[in-house]
Amino acid sequence: LTPREPFHQSQAFQFVMIVMAVILFVAGLFFLSRRYSFKLQPSAMMASFVERSGWAMPAWLTRWIKWDALNSIEKYFQSINISLRWFGKPQPVHITPSERATALKHLLPSASDSIDTLLHELESTLFTQHHGNVKIARKAAGNIIYQFLISRLKFFILRYN
Repeated sequence: LTPREPFHQSQAFQFVMIVMAVILFVAGLFFLSRRYSFKLQPSAMMASFVERSGWAMPAWLTRWIKWDALNSIEKYFQSINISLRWFGKPQPVHITPSERATALKHLLPSASDSIDTLLHELESTLFTQHHGNVKIARKAAGNIIYQFLISRLKFFILRYN
């Protein structure tokens, strides 16, 4: 038993050292990313690689690049587009955010307040010098998705619309 104890202790020590090294590495990356804004995003790196290799740009990568270009409130507004798509009513590209919000309010009246709030935050961000409140937009987007899920549960389980 005695010869094996130091062996197990050294393995445990090595394991602890590896875990600590990984934690320090991740913490260092987190600190550097917060301290220094890196302009190169993974989607841009992949697009650059695809372009250099002469391949056709895949549609999913194009969508990812467009997603990365959106600001936070524009990303939260996508909850309206996603809900419309889930309802089977995807909107054409030329439809304005206000028209999209109106279409969703007809399909999901229980989320009308959240839809109006999210639309207001988006319009504030896009059309005024005062940027919208990200926390309010996040909460409204979450409530829209929640209300959609509740409405679908009622429809499929209870057959109640």
